[in-house]
Amino acid sequence: MITIVAEHDVKSDSLKEALEIFDKVTETSVKAEGFISRQILVSKKDSKKITTITTWENQEARDKWRENHSKTRTQASIDALFTHELAQTYEILKSVAV
Repeated sequence: MITIVAEHDVKSDSLKEALEIFDKVTETSVKAEGFISRQILVSKKDSKKITTITTWENQEARDKWRENHSKTRTQASIDALFTHELAQTYEILKSVAV
C-alpha cells in the first residue's frame, strides 16, 4: 500500500472553490480501482492550510487514476486556487487501527 500526503496552501479568497475541488477529487477517487481511503484535514490554526492523505493499494492504481483524472482538470485552474502544493508518496510499513 502507498499513501500520498499533500499539503495545500489555499489563496485567501479561494477557500470555498478549493474545498469544492477536494470534494470532486474525492468523488472520482472513491470510484477508482485500488482506492482505499482519503482524509481531508484543515489546520485549526490556519484554515487556508489543507492536507490530504490518500491511500491506494499500490502505485499503479494511483497512477492509473491520476492519468484519467488529469484529463478532466487543468493545471491553470489549480494554480489559480493555491499558493503552494507539495505532495509526497510513502510506502506503508505498518498500519494500526482501533
